[in-house]
This record gives sequence, C-alpha cells and structure tokens, in this order.
Amino acid sequence: MCPLPEVPDDWSGVGPLDGADARTLADELIADRLAVSIKQNPQVRGRYLEIHVQNGVVILLGEVDTADARTVARGLAWAVPGVSDVCNRISVVPVDAQAEDDRGTGSAG
Repeated sequence: MCPLPEVPDDWSGVGPLDGADARTLADELIADRLAVSIKQNPQVRGRYLEIHVQNGVVILLGEVDTADARTVARGLAWAVPGVSDVCNRISVVPVDAQAEDDRGTGSAG
C-alpha cells in the first residue's frame, strides 16, 4: 500500500487561476470565438486579418474589400461575450486596387 502524500493545511496557493492567467485565457477564448465568426461570414472571410485581444479589448488589423466588410468585422467583434472595446484598424483596399499593386502598375512618382 502506498502512503498518501501530505496535504497542506493552507490551500491558498492552489486552486483557480490567478487574475492574470484567467484574463489571458478569457482573451484567447474571445480571439478564438471571433476567428470562427469571421471565417463563417462571407463578407469578411478570405482576406488577411489579425485579431489581438488584451484585457477584453479586441484589436482588428488587416485589409478588407469594402467599408461594409470593415463594419461587419467590427460588429462581429462586439458580438463576442467578454469584449469590452474594439479598436478597428482594418483598412479598406478594393480588389481592383490590390490587383494593381500586385501587378506593379501603380504610379511610381
């Protein structure tokens, strides 16, 4: 028979996550939920977007085709439980402008 390990009288250091770890997990959950929402939305998906979350504040970076898509991305972020603010830094770059840049046909001063 194996002896049971001794159990400390004070369990204060053991148990639920401390505040910083809990916030980090909450932020990761927000980012994951938002990523799924964006991938499922035909107006926003298919473009390069970055999602950063810190202390419940969502920061959106990247490019979309239309102003409507930018607004939809912002709305999707606000719809995720736990979001306290949204900083929408998404740029609107129409597909035609992106294609010109890719071909190198933009004006070079």
